[in-house]
Amino acid sequence: NGITSLSRQGLYNLTKLHHLSLSNNSISRIESDTWEFTQSLISLDLSHNNISEFKPQHLDCLKRLRHLNLGHNKIQYLADNTFDCVKNLEDLNLRRNKLAWIIEDPGATPPFKVLRKLKKLDLYGNNLKQVMSKSLSGLSSLESLNLGGNALATVQAGAFDHMPHLQKLSFKSLNFICDCELTWFQRWLRRYKQSSNGAQVQLENAVCGYPEELFDHQLLALSSNDLTCVNSPKPTIIQEPASQLTVRGANITMECIAISPTAASLAAADELKIKWRHDNQNIRERERGHAFAMHHSGAGVANGGSYSTTETRIRQEEGTNETTISGYLRLYNVSYANAGRYQCVVSNAFGTTYSQRFKVSIGIHPTFLQVPSNLTIDSGETARLVCSAAGDPTPEIALQKFGGSDFPAATERRLQVIREENAFVITNAKPIDTGIYTCTAESAAGEIKVNATLIVNDKPQPNIPIVRKETVVGESSVLQCLSELAADLSQPHREWFKDNKPFHLGTLSADSDRYFFTSE
Repeated sequence: NGITSLSRQGLYNLTKLHHLSLSNNSISRIESDTWEFTQSLISLDLSHNNISEFKPQHLDCLKRLRHLNLGHNKIQYLADNTFDCVKNLEDLNLRRNKLAWIIEDPGATPPFKVLRKLKKLDLYGNNLKQVMSKSLSGLSSLESLNLGGNALATVQAGAFDHMPHLQKLSFKSLNFICDCELTWFQRWLRRYKQSSNGAQVQLENAVCGYPEELFDHQLLALSSNDLTCVNSPKPTIIQEPASQLTVRGANITMECIAISPTAASLAAADELKIKWRHDNQNIRERERGHAFAMHHSGAGVANGGSYSTTETRIRQEEGTNETTISGYLRLYNVSYANAGRYQCVVSNAFGTTYSQRFKVSIGIHPTFLQVPSNLTIDSGETARLVCSAAGDPTPEIALQKFGGSDFPAATERRLQVIREENAFVITNAKPIDTGIYTCTAESAAGEIKVNATLIVNDKPQPNIPIVRKETVVGESSVLQCLSELAADLSQPHREWFKDNKPFHLGTLSADSDRYFFTSE
């Protein structure tokens, strides 16, 4: 029918619908309220479509659903709460998708942990090479598990221990790494071979691909002594990217380096590769839907905005039994769409190694909102320097006096920081406070500075005129001190001296502007 998206309007009032097949369409988008009128669904077939992202809201909330077919799509990731609304599922078909990551990566959260009633799970053809011990946890009622169409190399100890009712396990691989780590799986196969519960396990389909001396041997034909601990042929990551913060419009390069045994590389040289993931999606896949036009070094032009390139270098190390593979992911003119968690994935014929997820954050370079003004004040007054800035993350604001560590106002505790007013206040300013002050706004996204000059004038000393006065003995006389100048000063203070000694005769205070001499 050529259907490309699903919404509630297309299923209006189908409240009694139990079975719905939408297979063999071109569905790539499912709106969150699609199933509002179909809460009675028991089976849903969405196979053979173009679904690449399947989120919890895409099943909200089909509590009666028993059978779900998502086979033959392009799903790369399932969140740990994807099936929270369909806990009654009994049959889940995920064949021919791209779900290797959620089964192989030790850091991935088990996606099926709530499906305790599930009886049949089909993971055929998902490019699986290894099954982690906890990746299928929660499937306590599982009876049938299809892992066919996957070149399995490793099954970790305990991978099927939590499936007491498992009756049928389907797989076929000529690629098993027959070393000591596979001892558990060999014992598990033998136990099921001897069980009386009718278990169906294709025992002859477990064939060794490594090491060379065990090549093409059936796993069950080997003794425990044959499964020795050898160097793993899987790639080992020796350098992985770290989390970083950059600013919008910048260019960044991420590097991932791994080593792979040469024997493993020669066995399938075309399978030694590095891939990159961004927010649980393969970057190459995501690029097709965005303004990306380059995948290999120097081969493409961006259609404006952000774009990326990937590059892989492989070299044989002389004198060693190793091959080094280096991968580079370059992001140009980054935008907020580039923010998120990234991962480097290295694989060869015998397994896949996943780096730790690292974070790329896109910040905004600090910019000033307020800058301090140049000030000229008199000694004793208050200087107010206002400075604020914006950015992401929020920048820290600091004030420094030019010339190093000498900051008298700070050391004498005359500097106050009023954060709610974005102000630095210097009280009781002194001439030694004169200088150039630098306001700095700094964050992980960058640093900016601005200068302002503060001049503190020392208060002028009054010019006392020299007055000579002669008085006849026995007569009265008056001496006057700066009466006119004192009128222009705030709180003037005077002291009288005679022969350079304080002179406090008479009934007037020493701070009087006049002294009277009488002939007593």
